[in-house]
Amino acid sequence: MTAMLEMTGLSKRFVKHLDLAGRVAQRLGSNIAEEVVHAVDGVDMAIQKGEVVALVGESGYCKSALAAWLPELWSPATAKFFTRATTSRP
Repeated sequence: MTAMLEMTGLSKRFVKHLDLAGRVAQRLGSNIAEEVVHAVDGVDMAIQKGEVVALVGESGYCKSALAAWLPELWSPATAKFFTRATTSRP
């Protein structure tokens, strides 16, 4: 059976910028730096016709972000989306 929607290798990273106190500390010689947050890393999913999918997890585990990418509302860093016979790349 062919999947109605399939995605492979979905990954998204965000940069956590320094706040004012962090920037001041950095200028004063602290080795504090911006952080890269790996929101989603290497997700593969295939949804068949008639299936219902539920994303379950603790608060802050990017369930909403993953759901937003399905209709391609956001631009993920890396992924391949397949919807029936078409392919979309970020």
